[in-house]
Amino acid sequence: MRRRTGRRSARLRAKRQFDVVKLGVSYTLNANDALIPLRDHLTKIAATKGAAGVQAYLADKQARYAARLNFWQYVMFQTLAANTWFIVGRYLQIPQ
Repeated sequence: MRRRTGRRSARLRAKRQFDVVKLGVSYTLNANDALIPLRDHLTKIAATKGAAGVQAYLADKQARYAARLNFWQYVMFQTLAANTWFIVGRYLQIPQ
């Protein structure tokens, strides 16, 4: 029972941080700022290594942030590395 209470408490703390400190807005703004240079970098990788190179790069970036699960970078790279739609070239739709 204690474990559930701890998890619930942690979820409530996290929700409070998103609500009070506006972490969702902050994370979104940071991720948006990172997408334009990422688009350019992925375009260069894809030109030489294809979609497999793009996926490997994203997975490597995710692994670099793995010790920091609460960082927006970890969540962004985790999400992108698992998204085939993005990996096969949809990153090209990121506005310049």
